[in-house]
This record gives sequence, C-alpha cells and structure tokens, in this order.
Amino acid sequence: PIEAAGFTTIVELCLNDNLMYELDGKVSLLEDLKIMTIRRNHIVHPCSELEKMPVLEELDLSENDIREFPVDMRFPPTLKVLKLSHNKMRILPKVLMYLEHLEILHADSNSLQQIPEELSACTSLTEMILAKNFFEEIPRALAALENMRTLDISCNQLITIPSQIG
Repeated sequence: PIEAAGFTTIVELCLNDNLMYELDGKVSLLEDLKIMTIRRNHIVHPCSELEKMPVLEELDLSENDIREFPVDMRFPPTLKVLKLSHNKMRILPKVLMYLEHLEILHADSNSLQQIPEELSACTSLTEMILAKNFFEEIPRALAALENMRTLDISCNQLITIPSQIG
C-alpha cells in the first residue's frame, strides 16, 4: 500500500504505460500530490476519491478507456489542468462546472457529441482542446469565457460557429 511504502509526501506521480484498469482510492492519501499522470492504461472509471486530494493541480487521464464518469464523481477544486484526450467519452462530465480554477482542458480524440453549456461556468479556462470529436455546434454560452486564449475545435462536424465566437 502507498502509506506503508512511505510515499505520502510525493508531489508528482507518473503511472503511464501500465496495465491498470482502475485507480486505487488510496491514492487520495497522497496529500502533497500536485501532478498525477496516468496515460496509456486501461482505466474505465476514475475513482471518486480524487476529490479528497487537497492540492492536486494537474490530472492527466489521457489514452485510457474512459467512457463516462461516475455520477458521484467530483474533481479536486484545486484542479487547474485536466487532460482527458484519447478516451471513449460521449459526454463531458457536468461536474467540471465546479472547477473554478480550471485553466486547461484537453478532451480531443473522444466521441464527444456536445459541449455542456455548464462548461461556461469555468471562467478561468484559457485553453480548451476539443479537436477530433463529433460536435455539430458550439454552445453560445462558451463565448462568456473571457479568459479563453486557445480553442481548438478542428476535425469536428461544425457547420457554423456562434457569431459571439467568430
């Protein structure tokens, strides 16, 4: 177990390229953890214990098998960077709207069909990469994201974009 190994003070944890199908809830015992990268595994459902990580700022769950997030899933409110690229998601979790410090969101190369309007509550967003999905439209509410500097919505099925954006 993590606590027995004495790793409770680590700040960055990289678990890339393993054979993990789930993330042990004991990861929340890493109270000093700021960056966690779990790319190229087989994770289907991230653990709901993530919200208990008091200083987690960056979470990379790219290239896994995530289709959806559990209903009770919450992210740490300190999260600034969330990478969910190359998964199998059809919808973004609406709980993202509670991440008032979220600055960067990558969710490209999924099967996303719509962007939840609730995402407009993430007013700290400066970069959003949503390329290679199946969006036909962009919600007008996203135009309210005044701090947005980079928006990549290439390789989707857009016919037009809201006049507030373009």
